[in-house]
Amino acid sequence: EADASTLRRLADLETLVGSQQVLIQQQQRRLNAAPSVLAPVGNVTRAYTSEENVKVAMTHAWLVLCGALAMLMQAGFAMVQAGHCRAKGVAQVALNSVVAACVSIVAWYLIGWTLAYAGPYKTVEGSLVKRDVVGYDEFPYLGPSAATGQEPSASTLHWFFRCGACAAAAAIAGGGLAERASSLGHALLALVVSTAIFPFVAASTWGSGWLTDLSIWGTGHHDFAGSGLV
Repeated sequence: EADASTLRRLADLETLVGSQQVLIQQQQRRLNAAPSVLAPVGNVTRAYTSEENVKVAMTHAWLVLCGALAMLMQAGFAMVQAGHCRAKGVAQVALNSVVAACVSIVAWYLIGWTLAYAGPYKTVEGSLVKRDVVGYDEFPYLGPSAATGQEPSASTLHWFFRCGACAAAAAIAGGGLAERASSLGHALLALVVSTAIFPFVAASTWGSGWLTDLSIWGTGHHDFAGSGLV
């Protein structure tokens, strides 16, 4: 009789464990179906997994490093320009490079980033895809898109990384003004490049713009390390 009672209890326990496993599997399927905070759709989100935490941390660290290296190009452009001018103009060329870089950074923060990468976005097959020519819903705040409320936001990180490309474009254009224009001229050129030229090119390509959707030989725009963009 004792053995029969023990067997019944074991059977009940197995039944309970089996039902709990079914519930756990159902809950896991629901969690897997819900997007993470990395790419929310609507108001349904889930917490980061350990793998996603590591992935996000490594991605952010890598982009910060790459952004710092991209900003170091400003020193390289200054050296190139200084090497192509007369000795008496080296100091002025270096000053113009600093002025142009500072103007590019501020202009990219206030205007350029929003035109190039801000929303409004549209949801296509569960992904946020920008379809407008330029963005306009983040002037000049670098936070979650007003259309999605995405939080936490990596906008500031991407702004820093892509700021290097914008400043590089302005520095390359400014190289033609070495010993030909004052610091004000370099500043005005950097302002125009960072607000009226580079953002529109970036919006058409990296910003999921019309060149990305343009299908030529079965594919849209592809770029290597920003070389075509800059």
